[in-house]
Amino acid sequence: MKIEITGKYFFKKYNCEALLSDFSKFDSNCDKVFLHEEVIEDFSDNVNINEFEPLIAMASLEGQFDENKYYYEVKDVYILDGHHRWNYAVASNQIQKLKCIFVDPKDVRVFSYIFELNCEVEIFNDLLSRNKFTISRKNFNTLRFENDYYSSPLFKTKFDLYKFKREIQNGQIIKPASANLLDVKNKISFAPLEVSEIISLKHLLPPKSTWITPRL
Repeated sequence: MKIEITGKYFFKKYNCEALLSDFSKFDSNCDKVFLHEEVIEDFSDNVNINEFEPLIAMASLEGQFDENKYYYEVKDVYILDGHHRWNYAVASNQIQKLKCIFVDPKDVRVFSYIFELNCEVEIFNDLLSRNKFTISRKNFNTLRFENDYYSSPLFKTKFDLYKFKREIQNGQIIKPASANLLDVKNKISFAPLEVSEIISLKHLLPPKSTWITPRL
């Protein structure tokens, strides 16, 4: 995919530079754009895609940005923020109208989205017990409930763990935390993915699995 650079972008909250571009050269027959999360909301038919904020994306890790270049040929593009906007553009055949901010992969950070219990604590503790979760000193492949980390031999990889997250999310055992995290009790989070794991995903994560920075 050929991306033309229209300028630099400076995030207000993050100490990194990015490159402004768009998808005007996107060719659905050969260009590949990857999402990492499912979406649960749809845009109405009355939205104006020209008013959308830019998507935030990165190219494959092998690509190196050079501020003296005006265009790049990139093999793959990974959407970091803007899944809903991308899906709407695909459905309405307006991908070429999307604007984009390309971030250098070295500046990308992936955090776990915070959830909260949507059931009694006793029910959740029983669920953990039935799935052989015990308190763990490691936090590589764990879920965090309040101040303790839990791991289970049934979930040997992060992707196994996120399958479990899908089950309890679909079962409404947990729900996305409210905007004010200071007021949230019984917080739950899952081991965050690395940037390299986002790139190597073979399937979409459940909605609201990651919080990726930088973001608008």
